[in-house]
Amino acid sequence: MVPSLRRFTWKLLLASAGWFLIPLAVPPVLAQGSAEVPVCTDCHDVDPAAFETTVHGAAGLGCVDCHAGAAESHEDKGVAPVDCASCHQDVTDELATSPHGGPAFVKISGKPVCQTCHGPVHKLVGRDDPASSIHPTHLTETCAQCHASPAIAQATGVHLIQPIEAYKKSVHARAVQAGKRAATCADCHGAHGILPAADARSQVNRRQVPDTCGVCHAEIDKAFQASVHGKAAAHGTTQAPVCTDCHGEHRVLAVKDPGSPVFASNLPTMTCGRCHGDVRVTEKFGLPGDVVSSFEDSFHGLSSRAGSRTVANCASCHGVHLILPSSDPRSAVHKANLAKTCGTCHPGIGTRFAIGPVHVLDTEEKHAA
Repeated sequence: MVPSLRRFTWKLLLASAGWFLIPLAVPPVLAQGSAEVPVCTDCHDVDPAAFETTVHGAAGLGCVDCHAGAAESHEDKGVAPVDCASCHQDVTDELATSPHGGPAFVKISGKPVCQTCHGPVHKLVGRDDPASSIHPTHLTETCAQCHASPAIAQATGVHLIQPIEAYKKSVHARAVQAGKRAATCADCHGAHGILPAADARSQVNRRQVPDTCGVCHAEIDKAFQASVHGKAAAHGTTQAPVCTDCHGEHRVLAVKDPGSPVFASNLPTMTCGRCHGDVRVTEKFGLPGDVVSSFEDSFHGLSSRAGSRTVANCASCHGVHLILPSSDPRSAVHKANLAKTCGTCHPGIGTRFAIGPVHVLDTEEKHAA
């Protein structure tokens, strides 16, 4: 035989043999094993068909991709622990900087584990899958594993004892359970890089709250940022209200819900009055100190306390998110706009009616002054 042809024949035979030897050298991880060629599932209770439906199975990953160093027989050698960072280094680094990756978490759970939130790794499906533990409809219960526990809250220094129960009553939670897109824990707090509210980088830090809420409520955020409250908050004035000061944090209720702090009859005392009726705040910022009490004693205030839901309240005149000083020509209570503002409830009124004082002091007090 010609030498070159002989060499080619041997190469062909060796190459062909290699294809048959591959299954013996590296057994298919999730295939049916035998006495001669064992596979992981011969000993480990993992359903190959079920695993194929997971995010890892669908991506073509097998046991040795996560369990590095696995051999055909590892009873004595053992297998390296699963390290999600080998593929997910970026989110692992984020987690390490968060409270969940810090000493407090370690004290409670021993060490941070991805499966705590994502579920068993052999059953792990994508977050858009309704079966996922981080799907919007299940995320609350996943977070509740720790955040519904007073013992864990106390041990980790978390001040809110029952945020989960509060959230479940909110418009956001109800919308999520109805299959709609609404804010979940991760939308507001973040996912892996969650930071305490006191941290300036946190999504729920006071200065970041408007932008966080603005992801869903963009037009409202735009109006708020232009308001007297929004500008003050952006400059770091801690007394300036942000979204959560008026609407609440976890238990955000609909405007028409009587339990909401922005319900019509609750505005003067529960919401606006907390700042505008506080002497320390009004004196610090040079604000009128009698606007709440004078409103309460006015026809509007008395009607509201008597149960009227249509009578004017703070927001009816001053606006809701785009609240501006009365000196601003764009303000609803600027002298040039009063006829239009009052005309919302009193059609056809003239400018002379509208220029009358609104927050009227008691007659005797006024004369005494």
